[in-house]
Order: sequence, then structure tokens, then C-alpha cells
Amino acid sequence: FRSKLAEARALNPRILAMEPGNVEALLVEGLLLNDDKAFGKALASYARAIELKPDFALAWANRGDTLRHLARYSEAQMHYEKALAFDATLTAGIRGLMECYRQQGDYPRVFELHGRHRQQIEADYLACELLGDIHLERRDKAGAYEAYERARAVSEKTPSEKDRKSTR
Repeated sequence: FRSKLAEARALNPRILAMEPGNVEALLVEGLLLNDDKAFGKALASYARAIELKPDFALAWANRGDTLRHLARYSEAQMHYEKALAFDATLTAGIRGLMECYRQQGDYPRVFELHGRHRQQIEADYLACELLGDIHLERRDKAGAYEAYERARAVSEKTPSEKDRKSTR
């Protein structure tokens, strides 16, 4: 992962210099700025990507991630909802919204979201782990166990970075 991050740090500024309106490069810039904890600049990069491509669901979700990191949960929630309006299957948006509800103690909405997006959540090991954590917070050991088992099963089916490289 770190080698890919270093590669992105080297290449992305060049891409943006040649194509300042490249929305994918703006998204990567936001991710890199988040990694550097330059959250205000990251928000600006995502906003620029959204300005150029208003239906860019992943930019909406990533902006939500930054806002959530800053504990601006109601703003983050709005961004995740916007992301899901453009792409109802975007697991980054679903997970972010679950986390917002969790941080606000709104567990009924977490489970309502799970009901609406069960297929996406149960195919994403990070979402399953999050659901397990939420069950634990509610002292529901059986629900936590089931979610963690699902996360394990999904992660075993997900190829690792090493496996992906060997198939290229």
C-alpha cells in the first residue's frame, strides 16, 4: 500500500499540472491530503472534483469521510446521502453513513440502512466488521459474532494485493 501511495504522490501532481480538471486526479489529491492530515485542502480538492462532475459519487463519499473525521457528522451524513443518490451501491457511502449514525448513537438507522443495503454490506468485509462493532456496542454478542464471521468469510474471498499482482 505504501509503495502505491508513494507512486501516487509522485505522479498525481504531474497529472494535475497537465490536466487541472481531471476529477480522478483531484480525488487522489484529496486522499493524499487526507493522509497528510491537511483536511481543509482535502475538502477543497473534493469540492473541486464535485464542481466539475456533480454526480461523482466517490468524491461525495470521500468528502464525507473527511468531514466525519473532523466530527462534522451532520455535514458528512449529507455528503454520504448525496453519494448514495448517485450510486446506491457505493459501499464507501454506505459504510460512511453507518459510521455517522453510529457516532450519533442512532443505532435504529444503522440497522434500517443494513436492511436497505444488505447485499452491499454483506459483500464488504469492512462494512461487516463495522456492523460487528456496532452489535458489540449494543451488547449483542450473537449479532457481533455473525457479522464478524461474515467479515472473515468475505475477506477470505477477497484477493490480497499479492494475489492480484500474481494474476497480472
